Amino acid sequence: MNLIFVYGTLLKKTKHAVPQLFHQKSAFVAEAFTYGKLFQESYYPGLVLPPSTQEKVYGQVFCISDTERVLGALDKYEEVGSSFPSPQEFKRTIITVYNLHASKPMKCWAYLFNLPTDSLRPIVSGKFKQY
Repeated sequence: MNLIFVYGTLLKKTKHAVPQLFHQKSAFVAEAFTYGKLFQESYYPGLVLPPSTQEKVYGQVFCISDTERVLGALDKYEEVGSSFPSPQEFKRTIITVYNLHASKPMKCWAYLFNLPTDSLRPIVSGKFKQY
């Protein structure tokens, strides 16, 4: 699997070091969405996929080259994996997303928010705007 759906700090034009590596080792595929809910957690968002929602979360799909290296760097960035304490804030999983212009479904990696959202502010538009 070399496709990844991003919806927050990994979107195009971010200035952090890890997203810059990510964008050097990936190619933009499409603007896309998935069915889910987006929440504001600190300066970044978190995506959850509740069953049976019609709400959309918007992002971008990229094709990754050097998949193992890039996913390893992204796992560290998102603090995912056995070297980080549980419960982890995010988990990497494969989800279905849809190309905005073709409604074509794609299977992609995504980092899903993995903690309770009760105290978080929903981003009703489904679009993250970086502060």
